This record gives sequence, structure tokens and C-alpha cells, in this order.
Amino acid sequence: MKTIPEHKDRIGRLLSIDDCVASTSAYNANGLIIAKVIGFTPKMVKLSVMRPNGQTSVSNRYPSDIVIIDAQAVLFYLLAQKN
Repeated sequence: MKTIPEHKDRIGRLLSIDDCVASTSAYNANGLIIAKVIGFTPKMVKLSVMRPNGQTSVSNRYPSDIVIIDAQAVLFYLLAQKN
């Protein structure tokens, strides 16, 4: 049986599937992405990146590049971007 690796975010909180997180952008070193944790690899966290236009993409990030954020804040952010 496979064991799921435990990963902690930048400030030491345990990451779990469906957590909303903020991370650095792979394409813009100064940018941030909003994403949801969808899985784990032995060394990285698999994220579903949420874009304001409704599109999503999958990306892997190291746990030290991720911070858990409040799901309500993500909802308000996404709703504000739709206008």
C-alpha cells in the first residue's frame, strides 16, 4: 500500500488535499498564483491553478513555495476578478 507523503507549507502548516494555497508563479517571478491542492508526489505538491477567467491548469510546486490561505478570501478574489 502506498503511503501519502506529508508536506508542510512555508510556515509549517500541514498541507492536505483541497486546501486553497498561494504560490509563486512559474512564468513571472514577481507573480502569485491561487490554487487548490489536488495531490502529492514524494517531493512536490500537485496544484490545480485557478484563473479568474474560469480556466484551470495543473502545476507542481515544492511545499516551501506554498502558503495555505483562507478559502473565503479565494472566493472573494475570484468573484472580484469576474467584473
